[in-house]
Amino acid sequence: MLIPFLIMLREGLEAALVVGIIATYLHQTQRQAWMPAVWIGIFLAVALALLVGAGLQFASAEFPQRQQELFEAVVGLLAVGMLTWMVVDAPRRHRYETRADVGARSRLQRRQPHLGADRHGLPGRGA
Repeated sequence: MLIPFLIMLREGLEAALVVGIIATYLHQTQRQAWMPAVWIGIFLAVALALLVGAGLQFASAEFPQRQQELFEAVVGLLAVGMLTWMVVDAPRRHRYETRADVGARSRLQRRQPHLGADRHGLPGRGA
């Protein structure tokens, strides 16, 4: 029972760190109006996690031992598949978003050439 507790504690701390970073960003960019949406997201995530956990617990409790092991294996494989897809998909998304960001910056610099960086990556006159 100690090992699952430590894993859940670590995951909870990671989630709190991410929420803290988002809250700090919203505060520093004067977007405190979005904080209620952050709290709603937190409560919905906790409720969904509890519901899914309870549903999986009740579903697996009904199975005989052999089927329960198969059920756990399938759920584990689904989790591995989702994480693998996220790792494989992240670089592709980053390339796409980076191209979009560069395109938006270059369009802005064509309209306002005194902003941003010059062709060598150094700050321009207005930066």
